[in-house]
Amino acid sequence: MQTIKYINAACRLWTFILLVSTGTSLMSQAQNSEGADSLVYKRRVLMSEVLQKGVRVKKKNFEELLKDNPKALKNYRLGSYIRPLGPLVSIGGIGLCYVAIKGKPASAVVEGTVHNYTIRSLPLLVAGVGAFMGGICIIEFSHELQSNAVKAYNSSLRARKTTLLQKTKFGITPTGNLGFYARF
Repeated sequence: MQTIKYINAACRLWTFILLVSTGTSLMSQAQNSEGADSLVYKRRVLMSEVLQKGVRVKKKNFEELLKDNPKALKNYRLGSYIRPLGPLVSIGGIGLCYVAIKGKPASAVVEGTVHNYTIRSLPLLVAGVGAFMGGICIIEFSHELQSNAVKAYNSSLRARKTTLLQKTKFGITPTGNLGFYARF
């Protein structure tokens, strides 16, 4: 009877973790872009894409665009290299949890009666949940690295195209007043 309670609790825990981890990736939005040449980073659960004018930019072409910004190129490549590790670590965590929940069958003789029971390892279960969440974190970290590369490209693009007219704006100023304001 207690075995069923533990299995039900573990199933509820995994369902909650999966819903939270995939929900954050599915609900994340793409960056807004102002210029026609700027890039947009669109996240997916495991895969993501870089868009320019609504068209997907291939990896090789994107690396060509980043050749002037070595730090952004390094971030993009590092994100590409570590992304496959995330699902592997998560699957390993699921395997550890399965082994921990399944346990080892054992039996004991108490007052002449044989009692069968299962030995479950709580540290192994905790390690499995930790590995699963670590894999999710690796996936999100790779998304962040690649997103930062796109942001760096867009900021360098805006820095080259900024004119006095773009720096001057009419409307509500940062202090809350109505009028013109300029940034230099």
